[in-house]
Amino acid sequence: MELESSELLKRLIQAGVGIGFLPESNVRADVDSGALKTMRVQGMRVHRELALVYRTNKILTRATQRFRR
Repeated sequence: MELESSELLKRLIQAGVGIGFLPESNVRADVDSGALKTMRVQGMRVHRELALVYRTNKILTRATQRFRR
């Protein structure tokens, strides 16, 4: 099953419906509280591509220009 909401996925996992793949940063508080547990899957590497999107018709601030570089 593919879900748009990480919060919904976490609730389904807590309800015992299954397991899920989420960024560690999304579950850190849940793991610290004992609500969820993480595990490594041997031989599996998950790759996620990210993109930087910005408006081309606006002037970028210096901080944004540095971040972009």
